[in-house]
Amino acid sequence: MSGNVTSENAVIPELEAENHVYLSDLSLRQQRVINTRMQFIECILREGVTVDNAQDEIILLAAELDIPEKETPGESTVRRWLTKYRASDCQSISLMDHRSNVRAE
Repeated sequence: MSGNVTSENAVIPELEAENHVYLSDLSLRQQRVINTRMQFIECILREGVTVDNAQDEIILLAAELDIPEKETPGESTVRRWLTKYRASDCQSISLMDHRSNVRAE
């Protein structure tokens, strides 16, 4: 699936509309997944986070978000999300996990 997450109030040309996915089109679960992944990406990008302390920062964020230890992503996972995010020109839709479908209208 390709496309951008777009505000429902955005005005987009009809021809481009089919390439956009509205945030409201995503399930609540999928919205939470994207939001959580964005928080981990932002954690990695924070000033002062280095290769040496990135995993510690990820663990601290997971604790703040009440994510169980066994579900805490590793540094390489978060960096993979960051790579996908950057490759998509910073489109948050790239962080969707594709395990739940977007509603077809």
